[in-house]
Amino acid sequence: MVMAITAVITMLSCSTTKYVPEGAYLLKSVKVKSDTKDFDAAKVSQYVHQRGNSRWFSLFKIPLGIYSLSGRDTTKWLNRTMRNIGEAPVLYDTLQTMQTSADLLTAMQNMGYMNAQVKHHPSIKGKKATAVYTLSPGEPYVIRSMEYDIKDDAITQLLAQDSTILRLKSGGPFTINGLEQERGRITSYLLDQGFYRFHKEFIRFEADTMRGSRLVDLTMHLNRYREKNDTPETDHPRYIVRSIQYTSPDSATIHIKRNVLENATAFDAGAWYSASAVQRTYHNLSRLQALKYSGIRFTEDPDSNYVDCIIQYGMNKPSTISFQPEGTNTAGDLGAAASLTYENRNIFHGSEVWSIRFRGAFEAITGLEGYQNEDYMEYGVESRLTFPRFVVPFLSHVAKRNFNATSELSFSYNLQNRPEFHRRVLSAGWRYRWQKPRSNTAYKWDALDLNFIHMPWISSTFKH
Repeated sequence: MVMAITAVITMLSCSTTKYVPEGAYLLKSVKVKSDTKDFDAAKVSQYVHQRGNSRWFSLFKIPLGIYSLSGRDTTKWLNRTMRNIGEAPVLYDTLQTMQTSADLLTAMQNMGYMNAQVKHHPSIKGKKATAVYTLSPGEPYVIRSMEYDIKDDAITQLLAQDSTILRLKSGGPFTINGLEQERGRITSYLLDQGFYRFHKEFIRFEADTMRGSRLVDLTMHLNRYREKNDTPETDHPRYIVRSIQYTSPDSATIHIKRNVLENATAFDAGAWYSASAVQRTYHNLSRLQALKYSGIRFTEDPDSNYVDCIIQYGMNKPSTISFQPEGTNTAGDLGAAASLTYENRNIFHGSEVWSIRFRGAFEAITGLEGYQNEDYMEYGVESRLTFPRFVVPFLSHVAKRNFNATSELSFSYNLQNRPEFHRRVLSAGWRYRWQKPRSNTAYKWDALDLNFIHMPWISSTFKH
């Protein structure tokens, strides 16, 4: 401990400006502060381009100290090693400072502070410089009126049906980030309502302000659809999924039940095209361990508002075998163990995963007095069968789609012979795991959890 403290003191006492060129400055630290309490400068500190040298425990610049301890002769191995381990001094850069000021200003304007200003002044002491950025956000802009110019009646009706989509309101803050979020919400919503060709470039905002005023009259324009520059404008086409086909180059040799693929497909033929349903389908297919890859492709019918879906997939090898040897050392008692595992990822052609694992272990126990046998032996077998869905009677097709679920049946038997006793453990279980799409909350229910322990023999020495 004393040696470590001594080493730290030595590195800190070494001049950290040893390798700072003449006319340059070591960037000691960076400070971003606001001239008003109503604005938190930490919200935009991520836009700082240049930081000082790294610190250990947020206190000591140990890497810089190691670098500074190196000699100037780089042909020597010790000097090269210390430079590789350490960190070269970060020099104050006026170009990066200007870029940081510009990005801080843009970030505040995107937050609605259109009259914001950024002042930068370096604090120089000797050969060290501290970069200080002072933010003057001013007063934020506010939406005085909000109007919509939507040139498509079908879209107008859809947006009117869901009040959660249009969130920009009179009296709310005017921010560039808010405008982009509104465009994204509308685009995502329409892509889920069949508007296969819609993108956010069809949406633009027009902001009108008076000089000296922070009030904004905002208008959202949603333009009509135009396939090419030289074609006339039309209403946005709305597409229905006409058919769904499943194809695989492996279908002739390795099979998977069609209903498993249909349950993983989050949309049906005859429904409006939905981009989020397509993404859920990708996720559901990736959960099927029998599949190696999957792809979803849509083709349009040029004479109608129909799209045909083709889902392509490749199959994994159904079976794997693995062997794992182990060496053990328990308080000086040496032993060995080994396990053999067989796994089938598609045992019933529904992407069910069945595995069985055999394990054996031996350990020579020393230092036990009064026991006839000093060897520890263990044998075990464990088997699991996992279904990539709810295995529950009378559960609807729609309910199965609404959850990412697995059902698991497990069985294990373990035999242990120790010098003190012999033990047999039998376990069985049936459990469910499920999670709603786009949710961070997962659930688990052990419908059955049985454990039976039997000790056929106990040493008389151990009893006493």
